[in-house]
Amino acid sequence: MSRTFCRHRVVAWSLVGLAVCSPVVRAGDKPIRKLTFDESAPVVELFAGVEAKQLRVSMSPKSAQESLVFIKNLTDEPLTVSVPQAVVGVHILPQFQGNGLGNIGQGNNLFNNTGNNANGQQNQGNQSGQSQSVGGQLQPMGNQGQGFLNQNNGNGNGNGNPLPGMNFFSIPPEKTVQLKLRSVCLDYGKPDPYPGLKYELRSAESAISNPNLRMLLEGYSPRVDGKAMQAAAWHLSNGLTWQQLATVPAIDAGVIVGGSMFSTATLRMAETLVDTAEDAIQQAEQAPPTAPAKLITTSARTK
Repeated sequence: MSRTFCRHRVVAWSLVGLAVCSPVVRAGDKPIRKLTFDESAPVVELFAGVEAKQLRVSMSPKSAQESLVFIKNLTDEPLTVSVPQAVVGVHILPQFQGNGLGNIGQGNNLFNNTGNNANGQQNQGNQSGQSQSVGGQLQPMGNQGQGFLNQNNGNGNGNGNPLPGMNFFSIPPEKTVQLKLRSVCLDYGKPDPYPGLKYELRSAESAISNPNLRMLLEGYSPRVDGKAMQAAAWHLSNGLTWQQLATVPAIDAGVIVGGSMFSTATLRMAETLVDTAEDAIQQAEQAPPTAPAKLITTSARTK
């Protein structure tokens, strides 16, 4: 079955991001794939570390469903990186940088390609790249069974877990860690990403305005049907109805011409994913406020 699910997508973009796209891996800098945890290393949130020039992040797309992500420690001390639950990859064209374009998740009605959103209002400034954006979760490489450090499998850094639910790993000084991004398309119409395109990794908060879509991506699991996840993402990011999604033509090799991309069972699963995300948002809004967690500050020196 073909993995190019997104030939029909149009993508809404955001140029408000923090991660920097740079050469993926420099000569002699073999990336680390087996993650470790340094109990003595200070903790820095991924995008805060990029902003502080402690980390450099680069992204190399393989397809709409998977990309390679490289995170380098630019300091001369080890760092523990706190990884957000969801991230977004955006195709960057030089002529579009700095134009202050809109965010993903505005409910664009792209089925008739009229340029109007679901409320009938005309969209402005959504063309920030020729290929689609993708959203999902960063995950460790390989199948060794090891994963990120998180609240569920212990902390052990002597400082406690500064952000419950966040994932962690450590990077030795001046070394690079390789992760993979498991993702889905965030809109309908533009071409798939492919190797060689310049993509930038951004936080979900900076790139996605729809909180339900962010919650959906935070709950991404490889055990979930990828097509159901894709249908749910289009429903939330583009305002496509389930009836519209049922008519999206299949592009998978071997599917009968004229068939649909999403089966009835797949769309039922997608509805469940959307309902679960919306329920989680409502529960979070009703929960009593808590003091915000703080990341451990670091004095690591940059090179």
